[in-house]
Amino acid sequence: GHHACARLQMKYLMWLLVDLLSMGGNQQELVIHRIEQQPWPVAEAVEVAWCESRFLPTAYNVNAGHSTDKGIFQINDFYWESEYPELYKDVYTIDANIEMAYLIYQRMGGWNPWVCAPK
Repeated sequence: GHHACARLQMKYLMWLLVDLLSMGGNQQELVIHRIEQQPWPVAEAVEVAWCESRFLPTAYNVNAGHSTDKGIFQINDFYWESEYPELYKDVYTIDANIEMAYLIYQRMGGWNPWVCAPK
């Protein structure tokens, strides 16, 4: 509801603050800036990206079934590499990863594909 949204906004502002105070802030700022450019709920998208990868473009996780989740939004190769082959070649870049995440968000109608989906 409304309170959850306000809480998200607070967290988001806190992250922006932490971000500005932290080392390597420039890359994080770029990630947030790119997330803000997509027409999705920005505070939620920032929360998902932070939870999935701590905004690290090179984040990499191998799943139980041997598929891998890659990049800022931990995009799964098994499901999405064949769907977005051109973008997936650049899965470890900020722009391609966020663009794919938005396409997946739009296509799946929300955050369902992500472990870190907002409750």
